[in-house]
Amino acid sequence: MQRHPFLKISVIGKSVRLFAPILLGSSMVIAGVISTSEPALATTSSPSPVAMGTASTFAILAGTTVTNTGSSTISGSLGLSPGSAVTGFPPGIVSNGTEYVADAVATQAQSDLTTAYLDAAGRTPTTPVSTLSPNLDLGGLTLGPGIYSSASSLNVTGQVTLDAQGNQNAVFIFQTTSTLTTASNSTFTLTGGAQACNVFWQVGSSAVLGTNSTFDGTILALTSASLLTGANVKGRVLARNGAVTLEANVISVPTCTAASTSAATSIATSVSAPTIPVGGSITDHAILTTTPLGGIPTGSVQFYICGPNVSSCSPTSGGTLNSTTTLSNGSATSGSFTPTLPGTYCYGTAYIPQGGSFSTSTETGSDSNNECTVVAAATTGSVTTTTTPPTPNTTPNTTPNTTQSATPASAGPTTIVVPTADTGKPWSSELYWVIASAFALSGLGLFGQWLRKRKMA
Repeated sequence: MQRHPFLKISVIGKSVRLFAPILLGSSMVIAGVISTSEPALATTSSPSPVAMGTASTFAILAGTTVTNTGSSTISGSLGLSPGSAVTGFPPGIVSNGTEYVADAVATQAQSDLTTAYLDAAGRTPTTPVSTLSPNLDLGGLTLGPGIYSSASSLNVTGQVTLDAQGNQNAVFIFQTTSTLTTASNSTFTLTGGAQACNVFWQVGSSAVLGTNSTFDGTILALTSASLLTGANVKGRVLARNGAVTLEANVISVPTCTAASTSAATSIATSVSAPTIPVGGSITDHAILTTTPLGGIPTGSVQFYICGPNVSSCSPTSGGTLNSTTTLSNGSATSGSFTPTLPGTYCYGTAYIPQGGSFSTSTETGSDSNNECTVVAAATTGSVTTTTTPPTPNTTPNTTPNTTQSATPASAGPTTIVVPTADTGKPWSSELYWVIASAFALSGLGLFGQWLRKRKMA
């Protein structure tokens, strides 16, 4: 495990350091924060959402007064308690909800707001905003799910990006002991599945949203909240003890899109060798991942094989089951397969989840995803035999040699010298004439001796 004492990040043209320790390779990672030019750091989990109780249906809730100027549009309920003065409706419009003023419904909503405020204020562990921006400004940052705190005020200038990193249930909680102030024309961008219903702002005093700004999330203010002209909120503006002031604003209670109950899985596979000879063996290896990040997949992988002479293999049609392997830490390796014929063989895979927490997944194997192997036919060797006569001018019985030049498959020539039986050297025709002449001369000599003996007798 490697511990980094800080990370260097870029915030609105400046270089700052994130001194909050981050454990790389650990299951715990403090919420990621980097510049907008780079992807957000991954987090393995996010906080649970703040429970709003009956206050969840209110777009506006105040303690003393609710005052509106201009054509504000409120989608959701409007409530006031213990105060009783609501002005500016009309021209303000309340739709998809009801006005509750100094009644039991508003009183209960204020009680639930207090509970939610204390819940958000007490969440830990937090990432101090001072370690991300020296002027406590979130503008220009990309933030992952987590809890962010400021020991004084909190500001938003320009654009803030909240990246849920593929998790629709990701929660973002911001804590400030003082004010929350957004600049004119400031904006929020929610990406990676982030939803305004899961963004909460606990404000220790009052919140002020700038002219023509856009804001995402639920404001839980201890004192008051003021929206300047044209400021729009996808969320809630809730004040415990003070007033809510509006100027031609649009506020709508957010709804959450239900996240899938099972994490989508994908398979990355690779065959052990791109080419092998007939008689060689191959295996396939599969790694399972989830989107959104939903933990390590469990279950098993079925490996199918197709061949010879194929270009792909679908586990749902045409493939022969090779093996079924239980996943270990999200990966599995097939049983060994030994082709008996040359050609092209491909694997296909099917993921069988365990317990229903992950979705099924299949992969059709092909050359493009490294799932095919070419099986080459064995090359037959050759042997050439040559008989070499003895060296000239040697005795006839000198033993000749037989040379065998063997060229096996995938090897260079090999010379083997093998002695043969002692057959001697055959006589030539000239040698026969010499021997015949010698016999003839010898016979003539003997005949002459016989004639001389006859004469003398």
